[in-house]
Amino acid sequence: MTGTTFQPAPDVRWGQFTTNIDFCRRMVHSGAALESAATSQLNLGDLSQVEHTDLYRAAWVQAVSALDHWLHREIVSRAIAIINDRPTPRPDRLKNYAVSWQTVEDMQSRSIDDVMTEHMTERLGRDSYQKPDRIAEGLGYVTQKKQGQIWKEVAQLLNSQPTVEYVKQRQTEIADRRNKIAHEADIDHLAGARRPITAPETSATIEWIANLATAIKAVLG
Repeated sequence: MTGTTFQPAPDVRWGQFTTNIDFCRRMVHSGAALESAATSQLNLGDLSQVEHTDLYRAAWVQAVSALDHWLHREIVSRAIAIINDRPTPRPDRLKNYAVSWQTVEDMQSRSIDDVMTEHMTERLGRDSYQKPDRIAEGLGYVTQKKQGQIWKEVAQLLNSQPTVEYVKQRQTEIADRRNKIAHEADIDHLAGARRPITAPETSATIEWIANLATAIKAVLG
């Protein structure tokens, strides 16, 4: 009888995150191709109305959103797993998580998993997991580690092994730029024009977010 090799269940949430990050990379490649075509001598039609930098901005926003979306799904999924595993100590934030009486009544006719997944998805959906402090607050539902310990371990896992202060500052700057793009059309009001953006800096941002998420995933275990 031939033995079978155990195949672990695919991590759907992580798979979606990496797919989203790949989409961001392709947007940058598309923008770079348009940028190159606009300055070439090839007859590719009228590219005067094409703004390649908008693809870089879209990729920037999408990359931050990919991180935010993955963290929300990961936190809810891990929280439900902890609730179901009674021997596992509850992190303080999860232990103190409050629900309404209506939610308790819903559990009489529906599974606790379904009710709590919906409840936590809706409540945590009001939070933004883009900046360091908010990310660590969200992770507080599913780990006993304090904020300082989380970022210390994340920094140690990043390839360049930057300081905790650098990691938090870098992620804050990325999130701030995302907000300027999404909410202010990336306009520098003093200059009266959009802020410059390039393919290399956008690609570097995407890779930073991919590596940051990988480190967070490892810290959670």
